[in-house]
Amino acid sequence: MVDIRRSLAAVALTCLLGCSCFGYAAAEQNKDSVPNGKQAVTLNSDRGDYNEKEKLVRLIGNVKFTCQDAVMTSSFAKYHTDTQIADFQGNIKLAQPGTSVTGRSLRVYYGNQRAIFKGGVKVVSTKFKLQDSKESSKSSAEPAYLEADEFEYNWAQGIGYAKGNIRFRQGERKVFADKAKYDRGASNIEMSGNVRLENGDNDWLSSQRVSVDLTTNKVQAAGQVMGRFLIEGSFQSEKSQHSKTELPEPSLIEPEKDAIVPQSVEQVEPLDYPTL
Repeated sequence: MVDIRRSLAAVALTCLLGCSCFGYAAAEQNKDSVPNGKQAVTLNSDRGDYNEKEKLVRLIGNVKFTCQDAVMTSSFAKYHTDTQIADFQGNIKLAQPGTSVTGRSLRVYYGNQRAIFKGGVKVVSTKFKLQDSKESSKSSAEPAYLEADEFEYNWAQGIGYAKGNIRFRQGERKVFADKAKYDRGASNIEMSGNVRLENGDNDWLSSQRVSVDLTTNKVQAAGQVMGRFLIEGSFQSEKSQHSKTELPEPSLIEPEKDAIVPQSVEQVEPLDYPTL
């Protein structure tokens, strides 16, 4: 093991010379010194060490990796300088403007700017605006939450894929699915596989695919769409209404006794039929 300051300088030099995708720099290195076509990854921690033989950097306590506008923090991290792969453990979080991702474990492939979260993953998105004809722009009222078992995220593209026990929530709206795609730039989430959308406690819709626009709150469903919605008001069947309707009182008027005039009945003699 060697001193961390010396090790970071060695790591920076190794990655700047050998990495075609981006450069690696210690936290105190000036960003202006990074060659063209490369990107700097800066790191900070309370303490750490570097194993030159294994090409391994270990960081302990308040670990912080920064690449472009993405910041990854944890309690402990290991970074392999030859493969450009980092593993994070404890209090894991990836943060970008308007988006944050947390989970129990995190592996980052810095060569292609890809992060894989596993276990209790939670994505929070607040990066969207509502356009209005009266106002140039205004903030959306509700943040969006996406939970999953696993989430693979490319922070440069702002696109992530989630799978396993998908749960999405925004305000009173909830969506459950097997898979989901999150697009940070488009402020959109697409869910597929046994999708069920619930709005409040009584309204629901099921389909194979659902797309949610986080900017306009518009939902589009496709594939075997079914749903149930409660409507305000009191509705009864015609039969039920007739059964409960009371009949009107009969308007019978009894004539006065003096108004009754007896009629005489003419008596007719019986016909005399011949006997057989």
